[in-house]
Formats: sequence, structure tokens, C-alpha cells
Amino acid sequence: MDFARGIPVNPPVMPGWDRFPVTSYLAERFSCPVFLDNDVNVMALGERDRGAAAEAENFIFVKIGTGIGAGIIVGGKIYRGAKGAAGDIGHIGIDGDQTLCRCGNRGCLEATAGGA
Repeated sequence: MDFARGIPVNPPVMPGWDRFPVTSYLAERFSCPVFLDNDVNVMALGERDRGAAAEAENFIFVKIGTGIGAGIIVGGKIYRGAKGAAGDIGHIGIDGDQTLCRCGNRGCLEATAGGA
């Protein structure tokens, strides 16, 4: 994701959405502010604002479903890392595993332990 521009960038699990201007398209169509983010980051923000982590400045929210991901909150804000993928733990490789992942790689944690 290019969070600043509000566009997905080559999303392997969302064919056809590469560089589509999601935020500007929806903002124009519905006349309201629009933000684009990863689902688990939004979940982590919800926990920060209204959930079990409401008193925490730093925490990790892990989602295990069809995919596996983590929303990392540091100092009360989403931590994205150098390339915006700090919480993309579902695509960490498992040594020796050759299970094909929907991202096209083999041996991803998500391919072995995700809901799919």
C-alpha cells in the first residue's frame, strides 16, 4: 500500500486493484474523507481507542483468519516500518515448508497456519 497516496501497489491478493486511486475515487463519490489501510492496522486502532489496549501506548494486535497479520502500535501510533510492511507476519517463511501461498511464494506462515 502507498498509504500517503491512498493506492494499493501490486497487491498479490487483489488482482486488478494495482494503483487504483481508492481514496480519491471514494472521497469524490461520497463527499467525505477516506483513508486506506490494512485491515489489521484498523483493528489495532480500534483496540487502542475502544478495546482492551485502551490504556496501552505500545502493543501488537495479531489477527489470525484467512490471512495472518499484526498491527503494531508504538507510542500510540501505527508503526509501519521502513517499507510499510512491519506487521506483515503472514509472509514470514517457515524453514523447509513448501506449501504454496496465495501470494505466490512457498512456505509462508499464512499458507500453513491461516484459515484458507
